[in-house]
Amino acid sequence: MKQNVGCALPFLLSLLLAVLILFSACSRPMASDRNNAAGGMINPSVKEEFYDQEAGDQTDGFEQKRILKGHITAESTNFDTALDTLEQKIAALNGYIGSSEIYGNSLGASGRRRAMLTARIPAASFRTFLDGLSDFLNVTAESTTSQDITESYYDTESKLNSLRVQEERILAMLEKAEDLDTLLKLEDRLSEIRQQIEYYDSLLRAYDSQVDYATVTVTLYEVITLSEPEPEDPSFGQEIEAAFKNSWRGFVEAMQGLLLTLIYLLPLLIVALVVFLVVFLSVKKTAAKRKARAAAERERYEAMRAAAQSQQKQD
Repeated sequence: MKQNVGCALPFLLSLLLAVLILFSACSRPMASDRNNAAGGMINPSVKEEFYDQEAGDQTDGFEQKRILKGHITAESTNFDTALDTLEQKIAALNGYIGSSEIYGNSLGASGRRRAMLTARIPAASFRTFLDGLSDFLNVTAESTTSQDITESYYDTESKLNSLRVQEERILAMLEKAEDLDTLLKLEDRLSEIRQQIEYYDSLLRAYDSQVDYATVTVTLYEVITLSEPEPEDPSFGQEIEAAFKNSWRGFVEAMQGLLLTLIYLLPLLIVALVVFLVVFLSVKKTAAKRKARAAAERERYEAMRAAAQSQQKQD
């Protein structure tokens, strides 16, 4: 009898272990079903990690998204015409001016005008616009940047789509909800989801604006003579020639500025000269009167002195 019990014991233990494994496997789907029945309100951070990974796998299959920016420094001897032509070029490419500022005036070297424009150009016409600037401007500096936001763009789009799916599910559950506590929880979750939808939707629209339209900043200077391009490897003689030209140009501009300043100050100088002459003549006239009075006093004194001396001799 003891021998039969000893043989049956391993069999009973194996049977018990199999039942426990089967019960554990059956209980897992039931827990998942309970989570789904509660409205599918899985931890948002877990969902975001899932969509981050999914978006990363799909990025290579989508159109590349890039933000293009350009910075241009240019000069012109005809400032107004160049500015008008620049605005026409931007409009011809279906672009627009985001901001525009003009500094200074057309007087002298230190007061020459400078314009700063921020233009939004369709990305497809970005290179065409930059290459066309040299047709009417003397471009002295140019730099461009290209920022790849493909992964961030589609990651944001994936999150937005996921949130909209969750919104639809919660709206469907709200129509069927009867328990007040469940109803309040669903409404709170719906409010959170809609806030996230608004954030990602605005972010995506900002991405679209930056991708569709390149940003070009143009700084335009008014000059009397255009700058000459420097040779790649100038010789000593060329450096002396360039230094002499720059020095002479600076001297001419300074003299022109001084002459223009004097012309603008000429009315004030004339008024100052008239006032000076009036004061000078008045002072001179007063001095002459004082001198004549002093001479008369001196003559009278000399006459009195001579009369006194004559009287003394007679006595």
